[in-house]
Amino acid sequence: MIQLPQDQIKEAHVLQSTVRYADLLPTKSRRKDTAVVFLAGQKSPLERFFPFSQYFAQFYHTYGYEIPGMGVQKRAPNSPATIKTMSQELAVFIQEIVQEPNVIVVAGSVGFWFTTEALLSEQTLRNKVKKIVSLVGVLGQSTFGFSTIKRKLILRFCKLITTPRAQKIVQSLLEHDRFLNFYVKWLIRRRHLSHLKETDQQEFEEFERFLLKTSDWKIHFSTVAQYLTTDVSSEEKLNIPLLSLYTSHDEYFPFENQKRNFEKTYSDITWIPIPLTRHAPLVVKDFHDYQEIIPESKIFEFLDK
Repeated sequence: MIQLPQDQIKEAHVLQSTVRYADLLPTKSRRKDTAVVFLAGQKSPLERFFPFSQYFAQFYHTYGYEIPGMGVQKRAPNSPATIKTMSQELAVFIQEIVQEPNVIVVAGSVGFWFTTEALLSEQTLRNKVKKIVSLVGVLGQSTFGFSTIKRKLILRFCKLITTPRAQKIVQSLLEHDRFLNFYVKWLIRRRHLSHLKETDQQEFEEFERFLLKTSDWKIHFSTVAQYLTTDVSSEEKLNIPLLSLYTSHDEYFPFENQKRNFEKTYSDITWIPIPLTRHAPLVVKDFHDYQEIIPESKIFEFLDK
């Protein structure tokens, strides 16, 4: 499992929450007045996508943002896990913690949704965020490719699993290695890891156990229910240039749905396909591995315009 350099991991108090974030200085100089803020989505502690922050820290001061409640850092009891609240927290972080006057936000999955909501709600934030990169982002309930029946089943399960009794059962199961081994070896390995070498499979399985033990499952399922029943809060269009990296193999968000929803909210979009075989990469151990997935020359051409 990725071991984070502790001298690059910091915390900041934002509204009612504590944000855990990575603070990486650039290894090469590009633009000293510009920073990158990277955030992913569900089940995304810094440990999962830290190499992605390192990828951009080749050239920019990069802040790897862990969404409170979706990683190691727990949410404060008086801070609800809603799309609106998490978007507000991101807005405050960018405005108050990021010192550079110009910001490029790189957002994966629902992180792109939070970014969009923050920009729609905070006029002053638009003066600071100059460009956005979406990494297989989602924007509104109709981005999902689920059938009506599957959507209803997921929503019923989310409602059930977030009850106090169900939460106790889940917590009890997570304390037993036998359950963890079953989940990791029979569900995760068969679905996602069968193509890897045995040693790599074992490493990823270890990380899945880490995710199981650190994730707040009530927040996970309560927010999934919100995603499946909510659209962006405004019909207003944002003029901030957007680079959308998409895959035709996304198991959750078909490209045609992404394109339709993004074009409702953004007026300047560049679309670039990437060779992912699923919604998001698993744990990547080294930022050089992303160079096989992310078209570096096209990204930096967009960022340098």
